[in-house]
Amino acid sequence: MRTSDSLDIVIPAYKARFLPVLLQSLAHQRSKNFSVIVCDDASPEPLEPICQEFGERLPIRYVRFERNLGATDLAGHWNRSVALSHAPWVLLPGDDDALEENCIESFWSTLAASHGAFDVYSFGVRVIDEQDSILRDGIAAAATTSAAQYLRQRLADDIYAVPAAYVFSRQTLEALGGFVSFDRGWHSDDATWALLGARHGIQPIEGACIRWRTSSISLTPAMLRDGLRSAQATLAFLSWMVANRSPLALTPSDIRHLTDEFLCWPLYGGMANASHRAWLPAAWRTARLLRRHGSKSLLRHLFRFARARATRRSASIAPPLATS
Repeated sequence: MRTSDSLDIVIPAYKARFLPVLLQSLAHQRSKNFSVIVCDDASPEPLEPICQEFGERLPIRYVRFERNLGATDLAGHWNRSVALSHAPWVLLPGDDDALEENCIESFWSTLAASHGAFDVYSFGVRVIDEQDSILRDGIAAAATTSAAQYLRQRLADDIYAVPAAYVFSRQTLEALGGFVSFDRGWHSDDATWALLGARHGIQPIEGACIRWRTSSISLTPAMLRDGLRSAQATLAFLSWMVANRSPLALTPSDIRHLTDEFLCWPLYGGMANASHRAWLPAAWRTARLLRRHGSKSLLRHLFRFARARATRRSASIAPPLATS
């Protein structure tokens, strides 16, 4: 049981454009029972003056890292940012996200009602654009009893894995070795929430939503444009699931189901526009790995890779996957 009443909102920050919106949303929280740590990832933009503007309205601490890490190792930047916290509970919003005014209050209520029995709690998500207009409303908070259930819901796009939607136990994250690292953080949050929820599941925070922003300056569109790189990260995620079957309590049947139903299609589509020299060996290696862990034949996988490449329809083949 962990009901300690200390929460740090740790913000891995690089962009100044929407940071005031996030800090304003924190200043408007009904519950003031939290502290804020803004972690400047060697940004060329003026983040410190923005933090100073909120100094009288928020218990805020500004820390600047001299080395930019997020561009090459996003999970590494998350880990070093969380390491600045000493609170038992941490929330990790992006610098362009926002919290609705009842979020912190609802977290404390849910924590008390559950007697601190979970390692991770989740908000619902509203997707917003650059003008704060809602693009997708009411994406459910994760409510799972196992890692396999979480991964099925997540990869089916029924829930979002964005860091801002999850309050987690800092001690448990540290015991697991921190955030799982993949290229550009692609699937790092998926893997980490699955591990954090493996023992007890994920407890939803009912009636409270964070606002996750998609914009022209966010990481996800850039990653989607680099199809081969995103496919390679998805492949690394599959390999990680196989290697971590025991702590995740995944059966061979779970792996086959997740591979066949959800991971194949991003891989087919993501590789469709790669250069011929890069595509052919990558498709062969990927098809072999999919065959090893999925139920479809090697030839069937190769046929689907070839079909995706021939039609150049990667955007419509691959269902959208939300990430940071």
